[in-house]
Amino acid sequence: MKEKEKEARTAARAAAYIEELFRDRADGHDAGHTFRVYRNAMKIASRHEGCDTAVVSLAALLHDADDPKLFHTVDNANARRFLAEEKIGDDKADRICGVINAVSFSRNRDRKPDTLEAMIVQDADRLDALGAVGIARTFAYGGEKGRSMEDSVAHFHEKLLLLKDLMNTDEARAMAEERHAFLEAFLREYGKETGDRRVAVLPYDGSWERDFTLIRDEVLAALGPLAVRIEHVGSTSVSGLSAKPVIDIDAVIPDSSFLAEAVAALAKAGYRHEGDLGIRGREAFDYEGKEHLRKHHLYVCPQDSPELRRHTAFRDYLRTHPEAVKEYSRIKEEGALLFPDDIDGYIAYKAPFIERIYKELGL
Repeated sequence: MKEKEKEARTAARAAAYIEELFRDRADGHDAGHTFRVYRNAMKIASRHEGCDTAVVSLAALLHDADDPKLFHTVDNANARRFLAEEKIGDDKADRICGVINAVSFSRNRDRKPDTLEAMIVQDADRLDALGAVGIARTFAYGGEKGRSMEDSVAHFHEKLLLLKDLMNTDEARAMAEERHAFLEAFLREYGKETGDRRVAVLPYDGSWERDFTLIRDEVLAALGPLAVRIEHVGSTSVSGLSAKPVIDIDAVIPDSSFLAEAVAALAKAGYRHEGDLGIRGREAFDYEGKEHLRKHHLYVCPQDSPELRRHTAFRDYLRTHPEAVKEYSRIKEEGALLFPDDIDGYIAYKAPFIERIYKELGL
């Protein structure tokens, strides 16, 4: 029998074994999840010469067979029973179980798999926690465990939004980008519909600078020659600084006499003028129809705006003071833990640090 045919028949028997093992499960850790992981793993493996697809195939199909959330087994007992029945040798069985053991997020969060096969199966499993399927699985599992919707949404920030940057292979990273964007769009809509003001502070993400560039280009296209420059401000503009994943942008115009033209130009691009919201020298804009962009706050400021000066001076100070970045990150993370559902409390908690820096800068 040709090796590939033998591999396919073994995979088919593994699939039947998993169907039986996960019968009647409806919590997102079911046979459907396993088969999606298998398909994605084999898709990624097909791009890598030298990959042992037989190991990838069986590790993907058996990766949840001994998940401690679901089974009380020792030493991959369910997986090893199937492998023994298939007369797969001990060395290969150990390799397959080694890949399986590298998949878990909680047990391997700070460890990168040491084989290509483990990287591929880990990526495939994490991809199934993203996108529309990831959302559905999160609420299915939360419902099974009696969690509220709010608790399930918290899982997005605790795990799901971190996965994009933990992918091992280029193929998985490309797939994760789109699925990650879908998660963010869902959270924005969920927040609108529920009035959720949850404070979520995340570790610095290098993609925030790319997100700023995309938004900047659209704002520049809308404003044309009215724009003197576009400034990326706020915490996402400082490398290494923990932040809420919202891009703050100051569009600078020559002076306040150009504001009416700027308002009209931005309105054509989907931005709605909200006034200064009580802060002089900074005109705020909301928007609709920007699902392709990361959530952002757009402000229009004259060149001589004191608020613009504060924004850029504070940013530039942090960019040149790494110890201040560490301190401010700690304060923001503490504030998010102390005031997870109180944005005003969070803002007040970090205000003394900001005022101290303003004072040092003479602002």
